[in-house]
Amino acid sequence: MVTAFGLPADAALLGGDQTLSDNLIAMAMNGIPAGYFALVLRDDRKYADEVETWQEVRRLYRYLWVIYGLGLGVFGIQRILRYLFGNLAGGPVGLADESWLANGLALLLIGLPIWLLAWQTVQRSLEEAAERESRLRLAVLYLFVLLGAWAALMAGGVVLAVLLRLALGERLSFGDIMGEIGGPLSMGIPMSILWTYHAHHLKRTLASLNEDAPREGARRLYRTLFSLPGLGATFLGTAALLTSLIDLALNVTGWAAVRVDIAQALAAILIGLPLWLTSWKPLQAEAWPGEVRAPKEAQERGERARRSITRRGYLYLVLFVGVVGGMATATHVLFLLIQRALGEKPPDFTQDTLNTLSLLVLFAVLLTYHLWVLRRDGQLSARVLQARQERFPVLVIDPGEGTIGEQTAREIKRQAPQVPLSVRPIKEGIAPEEREMFKAVVLSEKTAVEPPEALRLWLREFEGFRLVVPGEAKEAEGWIWLRGGRPSFRRAAARLGRAVRQLAEEGETSGSGGTSPWLIVAYVLAALFTLQIALIVLGMFMEALD
Repeated sequence: MVTAFGLPADAALLGGDQTLSDNLIAMAMNGIPAGYFALVLRDDRKYADEVETWQEVRRLYRYLWVIYGLGLGVFGIQRILRYLFGNLAGGPVGLADESWLANGLALLLIGLPIWLLAWQTVQRSLEEAAERESRLRLAVLYLFVLLGAWAALMAGGVVLAVLLRLALGERLSFGDIMGEIGGPLSMGIPMSILWTYHAHHLKRTLASLNEDAPREGARRLYRTLFSLPGLGATFLGTAALLTSLIDLALNVTGWAAVRVDIAQALAAILIGLPLWLTSWKPLQAEAWPGEVRAPKEAQERGERARRSITRRGYLYLVLFVGVVGGMATATHVLFLLIQRALGEKPPDFTQDTLNTLSLLVLFAVLLTYHLWVLRRDGQLSARVLQARQERFPVLVIDPGEGTIGEQTAREIKRQAPQVPLSVRPIKEGIAPEEREMFKAVVLSEKTAVEPPEALRLWLREFEGFRLVVPGEAKEAEGWIWLRGGRPSFRRAAARLGRAVRQLAEEGETSGSGGTSPWLIVAYVLAALFTLQIALIVLGMFMEALD
């Protein structure tokens, strides 16, 4: 392509240090094994379609091609737009380089067909429920939406900063303006399209999820990943604005010099604050649904939100930043004050002190607000969990040998103090009408395998949970406990207490499933490949800002 534009071969973005014959040989040497392995995979597919691991790897393979083709296409569009905006700028500010156009067209002509073919294959596969509900699809859509949104908003911030500089009185010619915003726009436009297009598909994918909890979790993650950069941009913009105003008030710098900083700070606030509010308010409304007056379904949804790792991770991350930042700024303020008390007065003492104090106040506000949110979450969760435990009566059947019933009851009360607990010696029996009173029953291993006839009939009709713990040591003869061996009674009682608490609060116990190690390796390699694409996009954006 660069040759067609009359440019030297080294102007090519890729392979510019090789001759045409070198590139053709490289294509052939890579194409031959690629074609061979494609044929092997096609033959293997006849026998492996029903294997879950094969389906996962095939899905991963398709989405890697989607990422690769889309990355080339976006990169190509960015180069073409950079060339066009450079022509609009004209003059020495935006000297248009035809290599931008040549490389952009080459990337677009290669990437667009790859993306179209791979994406159509992915879309056709959505006829299968497993494809529609796969976590990999959600992850890829999240990647495209978030990369597109973040890059588009950053580019919009740069453009807004230039417009604010004009509003604040700075004189810029059309060429100067295009020179300032041409690069960000060349990146912002394709990334905005990427964001909009895949946000539509993400919305449809979330709506197709069968269960409420996964759908809520996916939307919660989506909003959190928008809320976090919005909060960061608002915080940094406010800090920069206060610093600029302090410098201006102290006559450290003139208006012409500080105008650019104020415009950039205001742009960060105007982009970040709406982004944070529009994302954080729905998160708060979900987690705090009017407390007691809310319907039971809303309260359950709020409890899932408050206990989610997404919300907790967000709050703990912000609190960590607030604590570390507050400690650092407070230490710097103390250093300045001690330095002044010892008789040394730096020429910029007042400026540094006021700037650091303003930053300390911002960290204090950030820390105080999110600490209050975290504590409020804990209070609401404690109230809900207490009510759940009170509605989960447990029956412990004591075989009458040793202190199994007593020790088990003690551990359950320690882990779940609000659970109504009844310890019943096995010889007393259980009335049939008591079957509906309990949500779970605890049995020793011997009682579970060899129950009395009355208890066996009672358990057969019991619809609650049955939890089994090891009994006395003499009962272990001839027993083989798989997956870790036979636990001691003390350890089993502790696990039992946790299991009862989880059943009362969440309706299930934590478990683990097996995953193919090779599938994990494939996902790690895919993540590294995706990270490389993301770094390339980031490099493109930083280059566009130059």
